[in-house]
Amino acid sequence: MKARKVIIIVCVCALLATACGIAAWLNSKDKYYIPEDLSPTDSYYDEANETDDNLNELIGVTNRNGSTAENLKCGGLAAVQGDWVYFGKDSLMKENIYTGERVELLVGQSTVSNIAVCGAYVYFVLDGSEIYRTKIDGDGSDLEFLQMCEGVHWTFYFEDEYLYFEKPTQTGSSSYSYTLSRFSANDVNIVEEIYFLSDYETLVGVYQGYAVIINKYEPDSFILYNIAAKQSKTVTNNYNFKFESAKDFHFDQGNIIYINDNNGVLVYNIESGSFTSNITIPYPINIKYVCDGKYYFYMGDYYSSKIHGYIMLNWIDGENTEYVKLGQEELDLVNVVNDKIYLYDRLGKKTLYRTNIDGSNWETLSY
Repeated sequence: MKARKVIIIVCVCALLATACGIAAWLNSKDKYYIPEDLSPTDSYYDEANETDDNLNELIGVTNRNGSTAENLKCGGLAAVQGDWVYFGKDSLMKENIYTGERVELLVGQSTVSNIAVCGAYVYFVLDGSEIYRTKIDGDGSDLEFLQMCEGVHWTFYFEDEYLYFEKPTQTGSSSYSYTLSRFSANDVNIVEEIYFLSDYETLVGVYQGYAVIINKYEPDSFILYNIAAKQSKTVTNNYNFKFESAKDFHFDQGNIIYINDNNGVLVYNIESGSFTSNITIPYPINIKYVCDGKYYFYMGDYYSSKIHGYIMLNWIDGENTEYVKLGQEELDLVNVVNDKIYLYDRLGKKTLYRTNIDGSNWETLSY
């Protein structure tokens, strides 16, 4: 009997020791393993954020890219980090994607756009021309001006915790030159100049470590500038495409996509360094946005009903797989965040809407 009691006591002690060991591991930082080959697009646990439990809970994992290049190129209507999505128009708000809790971070501003969130701050453009940031757990009292926002899109780009923007330099009484520049989210006061844009060059965007640039005198090609290597590469197409409009470029799934006025689609894959497809879309559409192989568009004035929605097409053969009607108004800017579509209409004050990816459950977020 005594031997049996001893065995039971030993087993209980062993179980308690195991439980204590598991609890210690759960409370340790070792569970947040950071692989050596972490890519710039991966999320990671930021050890510095452990000093503030509330802030760390908000951050979850840092969105090192702030948003997607395509979202920022198309207005930056929303961005997500951890369990929170950030959006706005006349104010800046955050919403818990699980509970629906909403918190106003900035109230009474004229126009909030180009939203990106990275670490403890959310970055955005006010009044279409100035880049600001404010803390994700604040009330807007710490609003901080960063830079003027210039360029063809009046936006900025965010990659690997760097914010890229076009820095203006006055060259005459009413003339300016522009340099693609950047600063780190960890030190916004140090600005690094990346690429000087000549008078005939236009920045398309920054995507996967490259600046994409077009030259109005060389419309058959575009420039890929490797930011890390500081090297330029000219990409020339043999498909009779003219790269004349920065707004007709799109970024998705490692591809640079150009769509011309004749519904021709040319896809350049960055990794392979070659064009992977050249198709013509058999629809009278105006493509506004590309995400996960889906083309989002509105019909424009081609049909009197002005029906708009989006269509899913395979880039390789242009196969039509699905059409989703989103409404009767002409859609303007479009973003997709967490399988939700954020969009403006083109009428009145550009109301900000949100709907599910299938066009159901419409919400009015801001008038």
